[in-house]
Amino acid sequence: MSRAGNLVKCARCRHEHLEGQRVEKPRKTSGTIQIADTCCPRCGGMSFYDLRPQVAWCWASGLIEFGDELPANSPEGGGAIEIARGPMAYLRPQITVLARHGQGASAGCLLVPGVPEANSQRAKGDALAEWLKWCGSRRPRDGVTWSTLREADEVITDPAVIEATFAADYEAEEAPCRS
Repeated sequence: MSRAGNLVKCARCRHEHLEGQRVEKPRKTSGTIQIADTCCPRCGGMSFYDLRPQVAWCWASGLIEFGDELPANSPEGGGAIEIARGPMAYLRPQITVLARHGQGASAGCLLVPGVPEANSQRAKGDALAEWLKWCGSRRPRDGVTWSTLREADEVITDPAVIEATFAADYEAEEAPCRS
């Protein structure tokens, strides 16, 4: 998609328009090279927010990443879990405020609180669900929508069925997390 078709919002008057609709305004310079800035067609403001839709996801390790679309699941069954969707200009700042900032080997990374320290896949899922519930309880803002994790509709109480169903989870707990 060309940049001219991107939806943007003026930072001054909040007018939403396509980037291609911005007006070129020549900058006053003393040199021979002419420079032009793109401006809002309504108020002439030069700053704007990028409103392209983005998605945020996390991995089993708790690492949070951003992109245009959710990555495909791997053939082994591992995959990314969607945590939120929203405009590019608002999604990353909101998650940056709510997520844990990595230190040491994970410096510069955003992490889901509680997931890296969890001992089992079930504990990681519970930590993610609790964090998403907390994030979703905030007042919706700027078009960012938070995902929710749902429990299975049927509750299994037979210990033999539970053991057979979750045997793969016990083996997966020993596997290293993706970093």
